[in-house]
Amino acid sequence: MHKLFGHTIVFLALMLAGCANSYRIERDGGASNPTVPLIAKTDRVLVTLPSDGAYGATRYQGSGQSTQQSVIASLAAMGVSVSVGGPCDDPAAASAMGKQAGVQWVVAPRIHQWEDRATEWSGLPDRIRIELRTIATSSSSPTDITIVEGSSKWATFGGDHPQDMLLPALKPWAEAIVKK
Repeated sequence: MHKLFGHTIVFLALMLAGCANSYRIERDGGASNPTVPLIAKTDRVLVTLPSDGAYGATRYQGSGQSTQQSVIASLAAMGVSVSVGGPCDDPAAASAMGKQAGVQWVVAPRIHQWEDRATEWSGLPDRIRIELRTIATSSSSPTDITIVEGSSKWATFGGDHPQDMLLPALKPWAEAIVKK
C-alpha cells in the first residue's frame, strides 16, 4: 500500500512539473545574469516591428506585431513612455528612427524562434526565442542585447501558444532594464 502511495506521489509530481511554462533570460555572450538598468522612467522609448517568426516553412502571420505589442506593454507596465515604430533590422537605422521620433532609446526585437506546436497530442512544447537590442539614439550600436526564451508546459490542453508566453517572458527583462 505504501509503495502504491509513493508511486502516486511521484506520478503527480511529474504531472505538475509538466504544467508550468518555463522562461529564461540571457545576455549577449551567453551570460545568464540579467541585463543592467539603462532606461529611466522619464525616458522615451521607440519599439520597432520585428519580422514575423517562422518554424520551418510555416510563417506565423502577426507574430511580429504580437511581439512588438508585448514589448511595449512590458515597458509601459514599468512606467516608461513607449512609441510604436516601423520595421527596422539595422541598429544604425533604428537609432536614426529613434532620433527622428525624439526618443532616447530604441528597442529592436528580433524573433529567432517561434514554434506553435500541437503540444497536447505531440508532447512537443511551444517555444519562443526573442532577441531584444536596446539602442541609445546617441549611438548606432546596441547598448544591450538580451535573449528572452520561453517554453510551454507539457500539459497545455490546447490553451497555450507562443504569443501567450510573451508577456511573462518579457517581464523580467523589463524589470531589469528600467531603472527603479
